[in-house]
Amino acid sequence: EAGDVDIIDRYSVDYEWIDEFQQNPALNVNLGDSTEISFIIMTVGGPLASPEARQAMCYAYPYQEYIDGVLLGNARRANSPVAPEVLGYPEDAFFFETDLAKAKELLTAAGVPEGTELIAASTTNSDQRYLELFQPNLAEIGLPLTIEEMDQATYVGMIYGDAPVEERPNFMGQSWWPDYNDAWNGVYPLVSCDSWGSKGSNSGFYCNEDVQNYLEEAKDASTLESYEEILGKMLTIISRDDPPAVYYAQPTWPTVLQANIEGFFFNPINIGTYDFWKLSRKA
Repeated sequence: EAGDVDIIDRYSVDYEWIDEFQQNPALNVNLGDSTEISFIIMTVGGPLASPEARQAMCYAYPYQEYIDGVLLGNARRANSPVAPEVLGYPEDAFFFETDLAKAKELLTAAGVPEGTELIAASTTNSDQRYLELFQPNLAEIGLPLTIEEMDQATYVGMIYGDAPVEERPNFMGQSWWPDYNDAWNGVYPLVSCDSWGSKGSNSGFYCNEDVQNYLEEAKDASTLESYEEILGKMLTIISRDDPPAVYYAQPTWPTVLQANIEGFFFNPINIGTYDFWKLSRKA
């Protein structure tokens, strides 16, 4: 607002500032529907080893409370690492809804005893509210959640490291978008059996044989129709039957520019990237 900076965006903007920015005639505010997905990785081991236990976590999460209370409505629900704008997203996508009774039922079926402590890792400089809102819901179904903070370097080393399941927290926060407009590209690094630890970005060491087979089939699909059909089946597994993560939001991507900056175009794939050759300052 002082004019010292020309552009700030998503990770430099608090959603609480947006109304004030929009009232300032010296600024332009763009709220783009990006392909970024926010989610909580679940480590496939210990109390969350079974699909039923991980489904329970998905039913326990307070989705709308987070979107309305923290993001102030500046987000849509997410159900997988893939945004609806990305090629390969299915039309009949399944979404978990908050249902603590269903969560408790699934925990019983999974054999997770009441009182089991769950550990969530986060960084000291990040907003913890996505986990803090999770805590009371988990407590209500009998699972205390402890949030352990660590510095950024340690956290990144854990996320992309090879520490075994037994040494990993139950939950790890992550945010993701594809390199290009392709659901396969957005999913493979996160869920492939070949992407564990330092081999990719599968930090929860998830491995589902059917998902792996569908990823291999989709990679070599000869038509768009067959590609979308295969990916639809794969996304149904990770969004409903055997979830590797709690996919809780698809945030809008705020970009705030000085009003005299011209030529800006929001790209929902190449987010946070600016084509400076097309930008100019109006005299």
